Amino acid sequence: MSINLGPKIGLSGRYTLEVLRAGEVTQRESFDNLITDWGLNRLGATSGYGTSFTGCCVVGSGNTPAMVSDLGLVNKLNTSASDSPSATYVYLGAGQNHGSKYTKVYTFPLGAVVGNVAEVGVADTNTSNLFSRALVVDSEGLPTVVTVLAEEMLRVTYELTVYPPLGDATGTFTLAGVTYNYTLRAAYVIDPRYWV
Repeated sequence: MSINLGPKIGLSGRYTLEVLRAGEVTQRESFDNLITDWGLNRLGATSGYGTSFTGCCVVGSGNTPAMVSDLGLVNKLNTSASDSPSATYVYLGAGQNHGSKYTKVYTFPLGAVVGNVAEVGVADTNTSNLFSRALVVDSEGLPTVVTVLAEEMLRVTYELTVYPPLGDATGTFTLAGVTYNYTLRAAYVIDPRYWV
């Protein structure tokens, strides 16, 4: 027996890395990420509330392109817990770009990261299980680094946007020789806590 689950859920993630010196931002890079296979499986295994898969942020100096099979960074520099353990959830509204956005902020203390940051990821509490990974890229999409000096701090913001299906999925299935009709509909599409 198979049931058509209808439209798929859409996901997109984005990192913003900021270097802070005396409270001022001296460098900022924003770019999209790759959500790993482990991350997709984890998303399906949790019951919402994304803190379970983005409990920490990991930064590194590796320059190997991200792959869906990645479980960790190539060359980890350090790990930071979230500044916003409860995170921020926002419903983006209905229409063509409907969805819910989940945002977490991670700040590495002064001296925790010194050097060139070329890769970043978010993970559960085990930093070998990455939910997502990305190389740091500039506005043109070219690999670059964010340089953090000893007198600077690094702040990483991760935004995950989930686009739940708005339409119904209908069909039939046969069980013990009897055919049944079904309708599947996404629940709580305006409550972002249930989707991330």
